[in-house]
Amino acid sequence: MLSKLKSTFKQTIIYGIGNISSKLAGFILIPIYTKQLSVEDFGILSILEISSQILIAFLGLSIHQGLTRWYWDIKDEKKQKSLFFTLFAFVLVFSAILTSLLLIFKNDLSQLIFDSQQYADLVSLLLLSSALQLISQLVLNLMRLQSKATLFSATSVVRLIISMFFTVFFIINLKRGVAGVYEAQIISFIIFFIISFKYILKNFDFKINFKILKEVLVFSYPLAISAVAAVLLNVADRYSIRYISGFKDTGIYSLGFKISSIIKAIFMTSAQFAITPIIYKMVDDKNNIRFYSKLATYMTYGITLIALAVSIYGKELVYLLAKKEEYYVAFKIIPILSISLIIDQFRYNIAFGLNIAKKTSIISKIIVSISILNIFLNILLITYYSIYGAAIATLISRIIFCLAYYYYANKYYPVPYEITKIVKLILLATFFIFIALLVNNLYNYLLIIFIKFLIIAVFPITLYYLNFYEDVEIKAIIGFWRKWKDPINWKNNISKKN
Repeated sequence: MLSKLKSTFKQTIIYGIGNISSKLAGFILIPIYTKQLSVEDFGILSILEISSQILIAFLGLSIHQGLTRWYWDIKDEKKQKSLFFTLFAFVLVFSAILTSLLLIFKNDLSQLIFDSQQYADLVSLLLLSSALQLISQLVLNLMRLQSKATLFSATSVVRLIISMFFTVFFIINLKRGVAGVYEAQIISFIIFFIISFKYILKNFDFKINFKILKEVLVFSYPLAISAVAAVLLNVADRYSIRYISGFKDTGIYSLGFKISSIIKAIFMTSAQFAITPIIYKMVDDKNNIRFYSKLATYMTYGITLIALAVSIYGKELVYLLAKKEEYYVAFKIIPILSISLIIDQFRYNIAFGLNIAKKTSIISKIIVSISILNIFLNILLITYYSIYGAAIATLISRIIFCLAYYYYANKYYPVPYEITKIVKLILLATFFIFIALLVNNLYNYLLIIFIKFLIIAVFPITLYYLNFYEDVEIKAIIGFWRKWKDPINWKNNISKKN
């Protein structure tokens, strides 16, 4: 089992290269956004970004999940290629038709989203960029399924470099503002398809399999509903702030959200890219239940360490990235959003049980219900507590979301998850973050940085005294430490034993 976990970790690192480059590009661009754009324009950009997520979820119909679910059920390579071509062609045609229809109503969409028709051209760019991103996701998903981690990361990095270059050029040199961001994205996606053309063509068998297409659509339809609801769950906070408090508060909240999202964009997504194919491959393995349980614990543990660091240094990150003082209060919501992401990571691991059991209708009902609850909580709490209310609403929704998944997953695909350890992780991280927030009141900057580093370093040690680690895990940690401290001597000792 440890060998499988190590393999997962290696794949996570490779996939992480693409995601890290994405987030680094995002971090590089944030100071440019906060300097070249007004706080209100930054809020408008945020609304466009989350609108894109809704469009992609709606247009995609969760076909990529159908590809993941069916790809390994088909053993014949030619049929796998036929499956990919069938789904690729469907997504291409479906998204083209719907995008064309939505372009006709761009003025109405601008009025709906921004209370003005002056942003109709931005809506057009948003629609084109979203359609291209959707198609590229299907290609990237195939790379993951085939464990083409290097190709996945290389093409992602190239696209992001191109996107970042044109974004900077359009915003700074051509003064294109928010429009320049989406013009750069469209160019980068076109170049991505040019680079990936040979790979895409290689995985085509030009034959439409209508039977499988129907099966995938039946499978994906409930997931499509849940995907849209899931996106609404993720973006309801910013939409609610936009309509209740305005674009300025939306911009401030979005900065805190983007910084906390480094946890998801770099680490959670990278790990999820790596583990998804492995989890489905192990469905029939005799040790799969134990593997699923430990994987959930290890992934939650890793995300907790990262969330702890991002939360504790949240103030420093905001001050570093923001070029206007109006943004500085954003650091106060980062710990709340980070804790909600820890909970969401565990929820993600639990969700596989329902997917394996093919209980997609239950997933859909849960997500729709939680999305409605989340919208209600956002409206209620934002009205009284502004951006802090949005962060609290997100945390409450994530907790209930996770509990609902755990109840039904345990009912249809029971896995003995280490709940006690997960609770210890979350409660201890919350306590340490609270201590770090008190440290912010000190006057010596270097002392603050040192104490915060000490808090992070003490966290895993404290878990040891709370009996978090198993004996085999402690031995593995000691072995890793010895190897890192003295790799030559460690290898000699191993040779003597053999």
